[in-house]
Amino acid sequence: GGLTNLNLPGLMTANATIEFGYNPTDPQPNVTRTPASRSFGTVNMADTVSQNITVSNSGTLMANVSLSISQPGATDVRDFAVSSSGFQLEPGGSRIVPVTFQPKRSGARSASLEISSDDPDSPLQTVSLSGTGLQEPRYFQSRDTIAFGDTLVGATASDTITIGNTGSANMTINPASVSGAGFTVSPTGAATLAPGQQRYTQLLAPGGGI
Repeated sequence: GGLTNLNLPGLMTANATIEFGYNPTDPQPNVTRTPASRSFGTVNMADTVSQNITVSNSGTLMANVSLSISQPGATDVRDFAVSSSGFQLEPGGSRIVPVTFQPKRSGARSASLEISSDDPDSPLQTVSLSGTGLQEPRYFQSRDTIAFGDTLVGATASDTITIGNTGSANMTINPASVSGAGFTVSPTGAATLAPGQQRYTQLLAPGGGI
């Protein structure tokens, strides 16, 4: 038989992308904090105020978080404190972190909450902390009224009121006095109460009701 020549079509080159369902990004934590700053306002040096910071992990891997307070210049005492030194956060998890402010000195005070983690994009995040320490006395009185009730003629009824200084500076108490016939109070002189100090004032009522 004869030889038959076959005409074959030319070869064509095409580019294509084949997807196998593989995500080239490895699982990793993504740690964020809210808010970026906290102001505690003006606080008496005898008081402690707490505010919350929220730390979250929106990544796809467990996050290891460490917490610390950085307050430059505060070598002996710190005005701010954090309740935890660290924790782990599961993917999608969050943790509320209380931070407290107890001013050790008067005037403006500031520090930073440092949040360290194994988030490769943000291994260190901070929250700015600020507040003002107030050094002044604060008057405390245990009650406002005293009812002596009926008292035998010739007898004397007595009761006491506690007066104290719950502030952070010395407080001067003026001499006590009583209006009303027959009532007396002791002690009557002026006094200076240091922070945390108390004084007991006794009131006497004469008998005559029975």
